[in-house]
Amino acid sequence: MRDAAAGKWSFVARDPYTYPVFQAGSRICPGKDMAFLQMKRVVSGVLRRFKVVPAFEEDVEPVFMAHLTSKMKGGFPVRIEERAESF
Repeated sequence: MRDAAAGKWSFVARDPYTYPVFQAGSRICPGKDMAFLQMKRVVSGVLRRFKVVPAFEEDVEPVFMAHLTSKMKGGFPVRIEERAESF
């Protein structure tokens, strides 16, 4: 979350019951933090080598649909392209 007055970012923790796979409270999964760390590492490794590019046809504008969860009408097709240079 961004603090507009100070121009800084701050971390806002999610409710521990958001991800029921890991449980919460006294029965929380001891590997939860490691699982999240591994997930972030895999995503950063993939995005370092590849880029996600919208795959719409020419002159096709995606249509946003506001529901309980936001989505695009007909989905949002993408292509995965290998990056020319690495970091």
